[in-house]
Formats: sequence, C-alpha cells, structure tokens
Amino acid sequence: MKNCWDILGIGPTTDKKTIKRAYAAKTREIHPEEKPEEFKQLYEAYQAALKYADYSLKIERIETETAQTVETAGEPEAENEALLWDAYGFQEGEGRGYQGDIQRLYRNLYPAFLYQQHEIAKKENQKKIHKRILLCLGIAVTAVLVCCALISVRDARQRENERLFVADYMAKQYPMAEFSEPERLGEEENGDIVYTLNPSAHPELSVTVVVKDWDEEENRRVTEDYGQALFGFYAAQYGLEAGLAPYTADTNALFYPDIEEVDAFCEQAEKMFREQEELQMIPEVAFLPQNVLFSLVMFDGGSLEHPFADKQVYDPKTVKAQELSASLREAYMRYMFQYESWNITTEQYREWGAAYETYCEEGENGDGEWHEVYDPDTGEYLCRAFVAAYEGMGMHFDGDKMTGAPFLTRLLTVGNVYYFLQERGADLTVKEDGSGFCVSVHGKTVDFGLYPTVAFDDLLDCY
Repeated sequence: MKNCWDILGIGPTTDKKTIKRAYAAKTREIHPEEKPEEFKQLYEAYQAALKYADYSLKIERIETETAQTVETAGEPEAENEALLWDAYGFQEGEGRGYQGDIQRLYRNLYPAFLYQQHEIAKKENQKKIHKRILLCLGIAVTAVLVCCALISVRDARQRENERLFVADYMAKQYPMAEFSEPERLGEEENGDIVYTLNPSAHPELSVTVVVKDWDEEENRRVTEDYGQALFGFYAAQYGLEAGLAPYTADTNALFYPDIEEVDAFCEQAEKMFREQEELQMIPEVAFLPQNVLFSLVMFDGGSLEHPFADKQVYDPKTVKAQELSASLREAYMRYMFQYESWNITTEQYREWGAAYETYCEEGENGDGEWHEVYDPDTGEYLCRAFVAAYEGMGMHFDGDKMTGAPFLTRLLTVGNVYYFLQERGADLTVKEDGSGFCVSVHGKTVDFGLYPTVAFDDLLDCY
C-alpha cells in the first residue's frame, strides 16, 4: 500500500516547498474531473506530507532546545528524559535507540503522538460514556421508584374503593343491621376479592363477602353469607337444622327429620320467624326432609316434564304452621309414591292411599296404566296408583361420560318403575338400606335407584 511520499513521488522531507512543487507537478498529470479518486488520494497525501513537515519541524525545535540545554547544563536528568519519551508513548529506554538517526526518529515519533492522542480521546470518551450510563441508571431507578409509588397509590386507592363498596353494599342490602369495617382477607386465584366483617348485633358471627369481576365501572357481582349465618344462628337456638338447599348456592333451607314429626317442626319454624324480626329480610326458605334419595327432585317439586307439587320454597313472613304442615305432607306423599315407592310402609299406604288415588285420577292423561297395591303379608287391598309415562330427554352414556346428542324418549319415574316391574312379575329385591331395588334377570342383576327417572326402553329386558 502506497504512503504519501510514494504518491507524491518524493522521499520523506520537511521542506514544504519541495512538497508543494511535487504536488503541483502531480496535479498536472492527474486531473480532478478525469480521475477523481486518484486526485483525492493525491490531495490526502499532500495534506499528510504537510502535517509530517510541520510535526518534524516541531521535533527539530525540541531537539535543538534540548541540545542547547545539554550544552549549558550537561546531560538531561533521567526524569526529564522519561517525561519526554513517555509523552510520545515510548516504553522506558525505547527512545534511546533513535539517537543518531534523526529521520527514523521523525518517522516514528509522529505515529506515537497520534497513538497518544487516540488513547487520551478514548479515555475521555469512556468517561463520557460512564457519565451517560450513570445518568441513564439514575433515570431508570427514578422511573422504577416513581412507578412503584404510583402502583402503591393505585393499589391503595383500589383497596379503599373496594372496602367502601363492600360497606355500602351491606348497608343497602341490610338497612336494619350495622356492621364492622370490612377487613380484606385477600384475592383468590380467580380474581375474586374476599372480605370479612361482623354484625354489631351478633359480633360472634363472621360474615364473608366475595366481590367478583372488580373494576372501576362497578361491573361487580357480590355473594355474601350474612343471611345464611343469621339463619343458622337462630335455627340452632330453636332446635332446628338449617343449611343450604341441595344443589343451590343461596337458598336457605330447614330440614325436618321425619314426616311423622313435621307438625312439631312447622310450629317451631313459625315461632322462630314470628319472634325474630331480623329473619324477615330472608326472601325465601326451602323446607325439605332430611333423608330422601333425590333431594333436588323434592326441592323442585318433580321434574320439568313431570311435576308433582309446587317448588318446596316458602315466604318466611307468611309461614303458618298448620298450612305449612299440610303442604309438606302432601308433597312428601306424592314424592314417595313416584320416586321411592319401595320404601312406603303398609301403614303409610293405608294413610295415604285414598288421597294419592284421587290425585292420580285428577291428573290421569291416559298414557300409562293403573297398578293395584296389596299388603304383602295378608293380601289386603290397600290402594291403586297410576303409572304414568311421559316424554323427556334421554342421553347415551359410556360409563360416566355422555356420548352423542340428547334425544326424546319415553320415561318413567323410578318409583313407577317399581310398580311397573312388579305388575309384570319381575324378580324384585329391595336393598336393605332402602337406596333402591334390584331386578334379577337372565343371570344378571340390574340396579335401580341411582337416577330419579328411567327410560322405558331400558326396562324391556327386565321382565
């Protein structure tokens, strides 16, 4: 690669006139419009040569001054010599190799000077970069702290809004009651926010309030258990068993232990609602037997396709013991005939038979058959029951998993299935715990009692 002297066509020199004459001569050979790249190189070589000359002259002056100093003061001190050579980036003693070869010294001191200037500039640049990094870090840390502070303020504001919302909700829901300040228990994985508080009249009761779908636009759903807690509190005082109706989340229920004790149960329930005005805020109460196989059927008063009674839910403000007892007895009697007929005793047949027969005659639709019931021990005729068939939705099951689409089919209640198979002489055996009955057919046993209804087609192999 050519250096500046090769391009100018002269040897290294500090004579600027010689450099300028060489440059002028070359410009006559290299025209800028015809050979722009070569002319550019020529001009750069010319500038470099001039810089070299200036620098070399400067070095000569330094050498002259140094020589004069030596003549007047003798040999320079080692410290001064070290400063001179260190200024140009030489290692200790390296500069002495140039003594007696001034041209070699000129040629090498200039690159050393440039290297020194480069190192100085690099250090200055590193300082600037370091300052910028520190500034950026300071800004970033400040931004993080500000964000954390804003988040904390936002969270505190949201929690305060949540607390005020819960307090306002409970005050509107129960205007006659007073509550302690809501205490935030935490946030569940699904985003629900849970609070707890205590009613002033019953500080021993702990009420849980769950706020769902929290946002600032009040798109919220709230569930709370104050009514349930208060209901259970008073029920225990009156010797009644309270809870939630089966398969429901918010319907309070009272459970009577036995149908024969329902009169005393209803009197105690009426007394509780009459004496405890706080319970007037509860909109409805379900009254259900403790031990039935199909609690949901009893609660709903049957199925959509085959109802046998009204839904077993009553207004506590209008409960009258005598009317409530009659209603519960009627619903229980119809339920037993249609869904647990194998558990009806002979005494119950005698007590209920005529009433149920009248009920069947009034509701007979022709799609079914009558079944006569006799005392298994004496052969005494007890009553007759209408075994009604009705259309409902059937489903295909593979184990516990439903397969295929639902379809319309003819159904029987499982209690009427008992009468139906009994009429046809099927080999029936009632389970000892009363949870259903079995049919022995073709060397296998078919169980009934797991489901409240049975598809008619499923009975074809049972008799």
